[in-house]
Amino acid sequence: MPLPLLLVVDDDGDAVAHVEAQLLQRYGTEYRVESLGDPAQALRQLSDLAKRGEEVALVLVGLGVSDAATGGELLEQVRQLHPEAKRALLVAPDAWADTPTAQAILDAMAVGRIDYYVARPAPSRDEVFHEAIASFLLEWATDRQVMPHTVHIVGEEWSGEGL
Repeated sequence: MPLPLLLVVDDDGDAVAHVEAQLLQRYGTEYRVESLGDPAQALRQLSDLAKRGEEVALVLVGLGVSDAATGGELLEQVRQLHPEAKRALLVAPDAWADTPTAQAILDAMAVGRIDYYVARPAPSRDEVFHEAIASFLLEWATDRQVMPHTVHIVGEEWSGEGL
């Protein structure tokens, strides 16, 4: 079975190439990483993957793409085609400083179009970006029960009930 997919969809070619490189460097041994500039093409690929029963772990969509009719449809279709996949908007690092952008993020979250948002990674190593991606993937793996669960037992130190 192929590795689970991390898909990046953005019409900004330089940004999508940088995000793809960052993801490949960190996650390329455990996940397939692909990027596309066209949301319609991404939708076709996601449909094909669903028909073949292949896993999609995370779909990152650029904010500009998500505003377009096809981009919005892409985000909605991801939930139907791959219900366990995490969906996040890729935004500029200063997205919250721009009122229309901040409102677009909040609106997308409010209607359930996205699960998260994440700032595009900085040109150099961006640990904040990778912390967000790792959190998304941990949640995806936990939801699918493919990793061991941790159990915390609360009790007084060295008591019989707490051992």
